[in-house]
Parts: sequence; C-alpha cells; structure tokens
Amino acid sequence: MMMRNIGRALTRLFEATIGSKMDSVESDRAPSLISELSGGRDAYQLLSNMYVQSKVIPSSELSEMMTDIGLTGSAFQKMENAGLVLSAPHGFYLSSFGTRTATLLRVINGDEDVVHAFNGIRAREYGFGNYQLIESDITGHFIERINQKADFIRLSVCSPWIRLEKDELLNFEQTIIRARKRYPKSQVMVITLPKGRYNNWAASKDTFQMLLDLGADVVTNTKLHAKLYISEPGPAGGTEYAILGSENLTGKKNTELAIQIENDNEILRNLRNFFRNTREEADGTLKDGEV
Repeated sequence: MMMRNIGRALTRLFEATIGSKMDSVESDRAPSLISELSGGRDAYQLLSNMYVQSKVIPSSELSEMMTDIGLTGSAFQKMENAGLVLSAPHGFYLSSFGTRTATLLRVINGDEDVVHAFNGIRAREYGFGNYQLIESDITGHFIERINQKADFIRLSVCSPWIRLEKDELLNFEQTIIRARKRYPKSQVMVITLPKGRYNNWAASKDTFQMLLDLGADVVTNTKLHAKLYISEPGPAGGTEYAILGSENLTGKKNTELAIQIENDNEILRNLRNFFRNTREEADGTLKDGEV
C-alpha cells in the first residue's frame, strides 16, 4: 500500500514537472506497475538496464540479460503486453510509457536523482498534445509530419489505394533515407489492395517501385478498407503517433477527415495490434519485379 501511494505521488509529481497529465489509462496503470515491479527486482533490473542503454537491445543480448537477471519469458511478455517495451527489427526497446515507468522506479530505488530524471523526461516529451483533427490533405500532412522529424524505427502504412505525386515521392524517399542514418534497420511496412483491384495501376507504379527500392515490406489484403498510418520512434526518443481517417494515401481530392493520436499508449497499442493482425491476414505480397 505504501509503495502504491509513493507511485501515485511520483506520478503526480511527474505530471506537474512536465506540465501535462498522463492519459487516464496510463495514470491508472502506473502506480500498480510501479508497485508490482518494485516488488520484483528482476523486472525492475531489466527496465533499468534498458533505460540506461537507451537503444534497441538485440534479441540475443536481451535473452542473455534476462537469464542473468532471472526474468522469465512470461514475465517479459507481461511487460510487453503492458506497453512497457516495443519490438524493433532484431530486438526490443523501451516505449515512452516504459521510459516514464523506469524513471519513476529508478527514483524510488535511489538509482536516479529526482530533478535530473524528470528534467530528462520533460526535455523529451514537453509540449506534445494528444489529439489533432486533420480536415484536409491528410496525405500531405502525414508526409510533412514524418519529414519534419525522421525519428521513427518503424513506419506502418495501411491504405487500400496508394499513389504519391512526384514531390511527395521525393519527400518520402528522403525521409526514409534520413531515418536510416539514425536507425539503419528501420522498417517500412505497407498493406494495400491487390494489384488487380487498382483502377489505374500504371499511376501507382512509381510509388510502389520507390517503396520496394527502399526495402519496404508490401503485402496485399483483398478485404482492406481501413486507412491507418503509424510512426513508432526508436530508443533515442521521439513521439509515437498514428493517423486514422478516411483518406487513402493518394493526396487531396475529396472531402476527408482524420484524427492524429499521440502518446495515448492504450489506443496506439490497439492500433499497432490492428495493423499487425491485418498484415497477418494478407493474401499476397508485392515484390520487386512484379510492379
């Protein structure tokens, strides 16, 4: 009970320090997670180690770390399900929620100075809102957003039809190249309709050739109707966000509407799961030479 109260107090102190509140689900979970993890030194030690390293931990290295600490695979799965860690190509890293939780735990355990810890998080996260309505040119907004700060380790695109104009193609390509200077193994995952469902495939050929040239993983799903775009930041920090709306990745033509969601761990995790499940239901792939 005392540890839970400390967790709540530090959660409120964190909110006061960065000038914004945790979302309701995260706020409710944090004290409970802090209480549970503080009672389990193995889970805390793993979180603390990942926090200190602040990078993608290769799967093999993480496995050795878990063995040395004594953390079971099921315990790690619980941490992943709680949104504390995210998967990356060939490894795992702390989510923004995991970073917050690790910070609070390190303060509780005397491994980090309170002011230093909270100032560090404030520097990474201050000033970001949670939701934004996008009422026009959703494609342009998405490309501009990723181009402003290419800090993602995975970019997920779910759109029945995809076709970018020449300037959009160039911006998208340059953004991926910039992102890979920071994270050489950053991924671009694409779900779209099969080639035969496109009314004018010739107009989309340049876009898909560019995607494949960049090493994008392109799968097709005959039942696809959803439009979803997700940017997942790497361990060096950044903002995770998703854009969910009515517009295909084809540029502005019709009256469209979308919402951009940032730092809402529960919704973003559900959207990542939706993308993953939809990708697993794919009925085809698009490979180089098939464009």
